[in-house]
Amino acid sequence: MSDNNISSDKKIEEFIKREFEDFKKAMASKDHEKLLQFHLVFENILERIIVKVLKRGDRLIDKGNLSFSQKLILVHSFDIISDPYIQALRHLNSLRNKISHDKEAIVTLDNFDLVGRPLGKAYINIKRKYKNDYLFKVVWDTCFLIHKGLVLKIAKIEFGNDKIELLIKDKSTGSK
Repeated sequence: MSDNNISSDKKIEEFIKREFEDFKKAMASKDHEKLLQFHLVFENILERIIVKVLKRGDRLIDKGNLSFSQKLILVHSFDIISDPYIQALRHLNSLRNKISHDKEAIVTLDNFDLVGRPLGKAYINIKRKYKNDYLFKVVWDTCFLIHKGLVLKIAKIEFGNDKIELLIKDKSTGSK
């Protein structure tokens, strides 16, 4: 492998590490604030996708005053993120709005199910793992699953599709 490929692999690894450090910071907040923090992390990723895909996406983000919902619709139109993630983010946004604007609202497993259900079997496995009664871990693992999918998409945009696929394959097989 050439020095350029090793350097590029390092940059990708550092990129992914930084993304997950941001995610871990969101987990340091109180329970009801965690959902708001996850929402902010996901909104930042949507903005970065818009900036990378549109020729002058920076102008849209800086001056467009777009809501999370509008950013999500725009990113969905790029056909970069699969529908289950889009649906999960749409429900996460609704739940976030509910807890942000109603001081009596709380996150429960029942209302969080709307976020997780679009993720199908992966979400079912998360709920089984915690026997449906440990909300914090269900929210954490589900948001981690969403975050992982989004980070892989933004990494593909920033570093090139082929490069990410090869790196993921190398990591999963243990080869270099």
